[in-house]
Amino acid sequence: MKCMKCQGMMYADRFYSRNGAFQGWRCPMCGDIMDPVIFLHRISGDHDIPIPERPEDLIRLIQKYLKPQPAAAGRRNERNSARGI
Repeated sequence: MKCMKCQGMMYADRFYSRNGAFQGWRCPMCGDIMDPVIFLHRISGDHDIPIPERPEDLIRLIQKYLKPQPAAAGRRNERNSARGI
């Protein structure tokens, strides 16, 4: 996996918090940390998005944001055709 900030190679790591331990990735070049919750916030653009408790639901939500949005592409084409593009 490549770092989104510096494009360096990230490695798997285990992190510890008051709530327990979790898996993620760390970049040795810039120190960036990535885990599924951080990734969801970055791809959704919504930092107030509720995070599901179950890992399966979290993965499903990430997959939803990774899928192409055909409705948005259609609206873009409508605007361009209205302008004559």
